[in-house]
Amino acid sequence: MLKIVANLILLLFYVVLQISFVPSIGQGLNNLNLALCVIIFVTVIISYDAGLWLSFGSGLLLELYSIYPFGVITLSFLIITMVVNILFKNLFTNRSLYSLLALGVLGTFIYGLIMLVSKSLIFIADPTINIAVLFGLASFYELFWQIIFNSTLLALTFLTMNFISHRLKAYFIISGNYE
Repeated sequence: MLKIVANLILLLFYVVLQISFVPSIGQGLNNLNLALCVIIFVTVIISYDAGLWLSFGSGLLLELYSIYPFGVITLSFLIITMVVNILFKNLFTNRSLYSLLALGVLGTFIYGLIMLVSKSLIFIADPTINIAVLFGLASFYELFWQIIFNSTLLALTFLTMNFISHRLKAYFIISGNYE
């Protein structure tokens, strides 16, 4: 019970950071998606089940402050969690920095595509919106910087956890004397 309460408090903490702090840190850096980074990190490093619950809970909370139709963020987080888990289990089988970064880039790219598709659905529903605003270079520019900032945050989180904990230490088989 205490573990569930602690997880809920951490969930609320990083969702509040995502909603209130990240948009106010300045142009460019506001493309960081803290919730997506936490979901990818938890899915790869801790467990798939924890990542699913986290993506569902944080998606529902972030839906309250979103301009997108209700359910888009939750659905995208759940899809990203499933795709990241499938790729982690089948292709990236170790918990290394490179695996986490590759899955983070892919997850952020998929998130950006889902948001772009939802923007196109908004355009279909209301054709008076300027299509250049929805699909201009600014959307791809923001996606590019979101990939860069999310990858940086994932790398810093991984390296911090690697420094603190022995759970993420990589052990390699050395088959020779390399002196």
